[in-house]
Formats: sequence, C-alpha cells, structure tokens
Amino acid sequence: MVHLDFALVGPGRLGRRIARALVDGGSRCRAIRARRQPALQHSNMVPDCQIFDTWNAPEPWPEVQLVLVTVPDREIGRVARGLADQGLAPGTVVLHTSGLHTSKLLEPCREAGAHTGSWHPLQSFPAGDDPVDLQGVWCAAEGDPAAVDLAAGISRGLGMRPWDIPPGAKARYHAAAALASNLTHVLVVAAGRILGATGIPANPPASALEPLVTTSLRAALNAGGLEALTGPMARRDRETLERHLEVLPPELAEAYRQLARFVVSWNGSSIGGSIDPCDVDV
Repeated sequence: MVHLDFALVGPGRLGRRIARALVDGGSRCRAIRARRQPALQHSNMVPDCQIFDTWNAPEPWPEVQLVLVTVPDREIGRVARGLADQGLAPGTVVLHTSGLHTSKLLEPCREAGAHTGSWHPLQSFPAGDDPVDLQGVWCAAEGDPAAVDLAAGISRGLGMRPWDIPPGAKARYHAAAALASNLTHVLVVAAGRILGATGIPANPPASALEPLVTTSLRAALNAGGLEALTGPMARRDRETLERHLEVLPPELAEAYRQLARFVVSWNGSSIGGSIDPCDVDV
C-alpha cells in the first residue's frame, strides 16, 4: 500500500470514497476543498483533515505528495489554474479523475512544476456514502511518468488493476463505460416502471427483474459477441418485436427499434449470421 499525504479537491461521490479508502489504507488526507456546503458536510467521513470552503481558498496548501482533483469535467481547468497560482511544491503529483479528458487539462499545474496525470476507476459511485467495492476494478491512467507510476501504486494498494491508456483512446474508453453503466441503469429503471404497470406485487417492481438481469449480464460479461443473447431480438422474431413497439412509450419504442436493428446488423455473431437489416425492418 502506498502511504502518502494527499489533498482532495471536490469531495463528491467518487472523491470522498477514494479519500476514505486511502485513509483506511494508511495515507493521510491533509486538506479538502469544496465549492458547496453540502459537499463539505459529507467530507466529515474523511477524518483528521483540514477543510476549506472553496476551491480557491487564500490559505496556502499544506505540503502534500498528491492532489486529487475529483471535480466535474468542466471545472478541471479552472481548478488547475487556481492550484498553479497558489503554488505547488516541486514534484507534487496532481491527478484528475475524468474518464474522458486527458492530463492536458492540468497543464497549468505542470508548468508550475507538478507531475500531472489522469486516473479513472472503471466503477460506478452512486449517491450516498456507502462504501463502493474497489477490489479488482480496472483503472485507466495516463500522463507524466511519475504521475502514472503513483496512480498505479495507489491502484494496486486499493486492490485495483491499473493500466496505461493511450491519451487518444480516452473518449472511446469513456463511451464504453457510459454504454455499460448509464444505459443499463436507465433501461432497467424504465423496464421496472413498465413492469409496475402490470400490477406485479414486487416492491419496487424493478426488483422482480433481478434474476433476469443478473443472468443476462453475467452471460454478456463472459461473451465475445452476441452468442449468449436470448429473446426476440436473438430469434429475429419480427411479430413479437412489432407488438413490443406498439405497447412501449414512443421514446423507448424508438430506442428499442434502433437496438433491434443493431442486433440484426451485428457482424461476427453466432445468432443467425449476417442478415440484411432490411430483412427485419422493425
């Protein structure tokens, strides 16, 4: 485990959980900065830490080995300029946790003498303060060699799996993460609401989908293609697909239609070979 003194800028869902995990592993959080009062209240979960009430506090930073920037993407550049203006000890590592953007957003810090990088855990951090399982989670890192090395050490110390991502691949990486996480969440919630309208006594209705969703998800995670897909899309069952489109809300129906077309046109799958999408024009 890497033991270090660090500071956190932006104690949001990800930031405060990573900070607490680092503290539990023997590191010391010397300072937390937040822009909004609710975030500062949540910061109490990180013990023995000096808390500032703004990202650009006039007080000097305590000397730390790492500054972890876990703010929204749109704020990273402004935070970087503020850190550089206040001064960073030579050799300080500054990491931001955007899945999309590279370390280039931290250029002011690099010009001020810091080592800069991006470090993104491939994990979801829901609302609240419940611990999030980090064991075995992949982490994408890029940037200055010293920053990437520290990010890898932190990852391994937390039981995570670091890898060096080419900067040009970050947009594709983040799109894959959003497809897997956001779309799954939205579709399950939407399916739960539709199921609830049938009168199913499950509370909440989406909980009745757990066996179906977990079995399907497990199959997908171990598949190389669509060979494990089941249901009317896999069967190219046009009549069933059209009936579904009739009962779904219009916005969901359109998403369903496009997904069915994608499945039909999928190349290299073993669910019927290559078929012209026009053959199943749902």
